[in-house]
Amino acid sequence: MSMVVDNNMHWMPEGMFDDEDLLEEVMRIPNRNEDLACYLTNIPGSDAKQVVVEQPVGYQNLNYTDLDVNFVKRVEMLDEIGVDMGVLRIPCLEEWMTLEECKRMNDRMHETVMRYPGRFAPLAMVTPWGDRDSLKELERCVKELGCVGVEMAAHYGSKHMDEDCFRPHLRKIAELGVPIVVHHTPIPAAYESIYQKDKTRRLLGRCFAQMTCITRNIFSDLFEELPDLKIVHSYMGGGFFSFIDMMNVGAHTTGKYKEEMKRVNDPRMGAHFDKVVKENIFLDMCHATPWGKNTMEFAIRAMGADHILYGSSMPIKKEWSYEGPNFIRSLDITDEEKNLILGDNADRLFDLTGFVNEVLPGMK
Repeated sequence: MSMVVDNNMHWMPEGMFDDEDLLEEVMRIPNRNEDLACYLTNIPGSDAKQVVVEQPVGYQNLNYTDLDVNFVKRVEMLDEIGVDMGVLRIPCLEEWMTLEECKRMNDRMHETVMRYPGRFAPLAMVTPWGDRDSLKELERCVKELGCVGVEMAAHYGSKHMDEDCFRPHLRKIAELGVPIVVHHTPIPAAYESIYQKDKTRRLLGRCFAQMTCITRNIFSDLFEELPDLKIVHSYMGGGFFSFIDMMNVGAHTTGKYKEEMKRVNDPRMGAHFDKVVKENIFLDMCHATPWGKNTMEFAIRAMGADHILYGSSMPIKKEWSYEGPNFIRSLDITDEEKNLILGDNADRLFDLTGFVNEVLPGMK
């Protein structure tokens, strides 16, 4: 029987709310300024604490609670749900972290992985600017800490993954032979029209960030230079599956009519576009049930079951975590496709079997 893997499992440092120094360290990561606030407060109606990030100030975008840091409870949840392994990522801080902060977080995530052997696999977090020390940290994470992939943000400020400043970082990841996991940023680079309303900010904004990242990458030379690079996009790529034909519209021209001028045409449409979607782009559902049965089945038809990875954003909402695997099992797809989505794709991309059987036993 194939294992069930939650490819989108959030991690924050264990014990963060019980360690004042660690809590302050984490709260310094967001670049607080006139447009961004980070503070500690109670969860409404509770004595429990949460860390809130507002961006812009006055508009909540991120909330970190005890469930993000309590991995004894996390393992209990995995057992109750029937999930074998979670691939750990740091949710939404990647845009702001310094290299030293990345190193400390990588070490702490490694401690979590070793504390619960075989239940979690780590993603590396490294500043993406391609300097010598950042490239050394990438190598340390994969070769010494056993990281099965590298997490990146959908954008860093106004800079996007296809730009030249990120290419040394991407070359090194390709050399190391692990996939990239692109986590949505709290808001897209241009957010002036959507931040005022909670759901357009929290839901649509994350989709915009992922769609922008994917399409910029496709219509750049990134995959021409690094054809073996695999990138997993959370939030189902912001709904990229529904735009595949539209974004490749230049490939669908019949040639039957003489047009007065060429419009919506690009040399990277057609064969290049199809090849990238088939070989380089993968979608992590982030949380399964909110997409709904019809949308998820459409996405599987559009992308192929071998390109979609199960995830729940555990521990954000218990319903997403507990109902997610059975939601996938309820879809009108084959058993083989269900197994691919629930675990086989993650096993293949991150080599989780190799991680558990070969890498983990040799780590300290």
